Amino acid sequence: MDNFSSRLKKVVAETGLSQSAFAKKIHVSPSLMTEALKGRSQLSERTLHSVEDVFGIKIQWLESGEGPMRTEHSHTNETETAYQIDDTVTLRAVIEAVEEYLQGEKRNLAPAKKAELITTLYEMFSEEEGRQVDKKTVAKLIRLAS
Repeated sequence: MDNFSSRLKKVVAETGLSQSAFAKKIHVSPSLMTEALKGRSQLSERTLHSVEDVFGIKIQWLESGEGPMRTEHSHTNETETAYQIDDTVTLRAVIEAVEEYLQGEKRNLAPAKKAELITTLYEMFSEEEGRQVDKKTVAKLIRLAS
């Protein structure tokens, strides 16, 4: 991969998303995405961080082709174990608690970070049978992780 646009094309292709859907996930217009893929426009640092957060692609690799393509926490490897959600009640309670806290604090998390947080909290609350999702514990853990 000899330039930014060819590396970006590789990333988009590997996600299986359309250019428009990819653009939406990283919060850019489809026209800017098209221009970047053609090499006529560059993505901002903020947008590059979105690519890293959402898709696990290292900024250094995207910009220069150097180093590994993926971050350590990338979840795009098809051989990784998928989560089996056994308890939708607990999952729903965790999602609601996270969303309520973030809205109350007027904060946003990148989708990948939010998914990782929800997964971790779900695992924590579902480990002990009968343990209820405690919104105070959720808020405390989000503050600690921030």
